[in-house]
Amino acid sequence: KPPIALWVQAASAKLLGYGGFTLLLPQVLEGLGSIALVYHLVRRVFGPWAACFSGLVMAFSPVSVAVDRYNNTDACLVLILLLAAWALGLAAETGNRRILYLALILAGVGFNTKMMAAFVVLPVFYLVYLAGAPLSRFRRSGDLAIGTILLLATALSWPLVVDLTPADQRPFVGSTQDNSMISLSLGWNGFQRLISRGRGGMPQIPRAVDSGGAQSGTKEPPNPSGPRAPSAKKPSTSLDAASPLSGEEPPPPPVNRRRGGFMNTGTPGPMRLADKNMAGQVAWFLPLAFLGFWAEARRTPFSFPFNRVHQALAFWLGWFLLYAVVFSFMRGAMHPYYLVLLVPPLSALSGIGLRALWILYRQGRHGPLMMGLSLTALGQAFIAAQYPDWKPLILPILLSFAAISLAGLYVIPSLCVRKPYWRICLPAALGLGVFALFLSPVLWALSPVLGTGQRVEADPDLLSQGPRVGRIQVFDPRRSPARLLAYLRAQRKGEQYLLVSQNSQLAAPIIIESGEPVVAIGGFMGTDPILTSHQFAQRVKEDQFRYMLLSDPPRTQGR
Repeated sequence: KPPIALWVQAASAKLLGYGGFTLLLPQVLEGLGSIALVYHLVRRVFGPWAACFSGLVMAFSPVSVAVDRYNNTDACLVLILLLAAWALGLAAETGNRRILYLALILAGVGFNTKMMAAFVVLPVFYLVYLAGAPLSRFRRSGDLAIGTILLLATALSWPLVVDLTPADQRPFVGSTQDNSMISLSLGWNGFQRLISRGRGGMPQIPRAVDSGGAQSGTKEPPNPSGPRAPSAKKPSTSLDAASPLSGEEPPPPPVNRRRGGFMNTGTPGPMRLADKNMAGQVAWFLPLAFLGFWAEARRTPFSFPFNRVHQALAFWLGWFLLYAVVFSFMRGAMHPYYLVLLVPPLSALSGIGLRALWILYRQGRHGPLMMGLSLTALGQAFIAAQYPDWKPLILPILLSFAAISLAGLYVIPSLCVRKPYWRICLPAALGLGVFALFLSPVLWALSPVLGTGQRVEADPDLLSQGPRVGRIQVFDPRRSPARLLAYLRAQRKGEQYLLVSQNSQLAAPIIIESGEPVVAIGGFMGTDPILTSHQFAQRVKEDQFRYMLLSDPPRTQGR
């Protein structure tokens, strides 16, 4: 990962001390900042009423709650993109080139937060400025050309610094085969996300070490226990749940009982975001947002260059559509929490849309508002109905409250002849409908807070079940950390590293638990070509490595 979000976490740990709270605090603050920015961006064009609703949708979007409680980079990326959106809006309204440059520089900072994920929205930046800035065509094009140079300079600053540093003086760039940050930016964390690809097989464990040290060029497996271990009873070097050191029975093989494709993200295609898990992260107000967009676009006369209303509408709709298309069709690694990038535009469009529909309703056009509320309620019912445990609880409350609200909105204008009654009864009826529409999203948003498991997503099943086993089983040394660490420390004879592991998923928990130096020779997943067999053997010979922790071998069906 690029450094910006990690720097913020490191600064928090430096100031407040290392711990779970200090690492999560930046994400909490970034989430709160994103809510405030969505409120501000909507309020400055559409007023406080729409802004309040947008802020509530942003705050209670389930995937936002899950992401803001997790030490990943996405919360920081959302905040940076919203800051860039704020600068872009001002630049498009006033034609101020300096503010445009600020917007594109912030987009470059976003690249150094999560690489190509920050650039998906860039076409909308260019479109809004070209179609909205009150300047000549030549001036707009020139401003964007200079801004693009600043954007690239900002975005490439970190990758170029890394790649220009001699390879023997910097850490290996993980998830690459050529140790290049540019390669990582454009490959594994870039265009390869859009196509079907895999990391390839696990690398072969270096075969150049025996009990006597290093024998470069041999094919015998290493003896991680070193020359001091007896040959008759070598201690186990694969310290998993079935290890003699753990004193536990081996766990049953992991079973993935979840449906909907790898990582429970549905099948790539136009209906991917309608998958129950994907829709449950973000799509609760989608019908209201789209119908409201139509209402606001028709209510405000169109002009060119775009006025500030159409600039905002084009920006929020473009942001949503670009990320929605990418997430729907990407065939590479996909996680439900990626959908947090859809939350700001959907939140803004929901508030804008409800305001526009309410204005039409007060003007006597009752149909659009009632259709927006009813379609949104039915869409939420469709999502909830796919969870059998929660369907009997959610559907009666949601549908009954929505029906009462719609009945009130339909009947009150004909029963209350005097308009002063409208000022009380109509907002109350609408408020009941809004309350009904927030019930399900709030329940989903509470699931990562109150539930069990460590998945970065919202799922009401987390409130009633234990964590379900995913596709990858990772060794957890916390099952028997005292015995494991006591054994390794007792056997340590001055080696630089307490333990060597295939990947950082095995190494990180031990480092956190013990504070001891542990090295992962294959990077995050164990596939990075960080050390050759000769280099591995040399480190054993130099007493840097002794014990190696291996992951479970892959289980072959039929064996």
